[in-house]
Amino acid sequence: MANVNNVRGDKFIFTIKNVTGVALVIALLAAFFDTRVAGSLALTNPAEIVKAGYACDAVLDDGIVIDGATSGEDLIVTPINSKKTYRAFREYIKQNSRAIKNMTVQTTNLAAFNQTMEFIDCSPLGSDKVTSIPLVALRDGMSNLNDVVNLDGDGLAVGFDTLVLLPILDGHELTVTFWF
Repeated sequence: MANVNNVRGDKFIFTIKNVTGVALVIALLAAFFDTRVAGSLALTNPAEIVKAGYACDAVLDDGIVIDGATSGEDLIVTPINSKKTYRAFREYIKQNSRAIKNMTVQTTNLAAFNQTMEFIDCSPLGSDKVTSIPLVALRDGMSNLNDVVNLDGDGLAVGFDTLVLLPILDGHELTVTFWF
């Protein structure tokens, strides 16, 4: 019998929970932009991405990305496998470009699919190549799985120059799977 976990190849799965009180544009991958937070080990600063002309409120890293301190209004990233960190995934992709076979986004709040994800091949030498993907267009009308969108990664590769931006509404939790 086939191992179900390896049917599609390598994968990385994580959840994003936005309870900040506002909708955010988050960077799943931050290309080569400097995302260091001054005086900290955090890599969540979107300033360089914004300076390059893109809307971005936060760069994903492990744990609490935006800390609402006492209010509890946080942006939280949790890898499904606690032994594999989100930062390790980001850094691995920077050093080892990979072709995406498939990508899924799952949520129980279907309004999350009214957003557009952007894959951007960034270059300091000229124009950036932007691929905009409306999540609603990825829904399979024939499927009974209304809570999942499925991106066939044919032609999409991620690496050192890849910026991936995804809006996430307040109160939403997404589970994202990259299949390689």
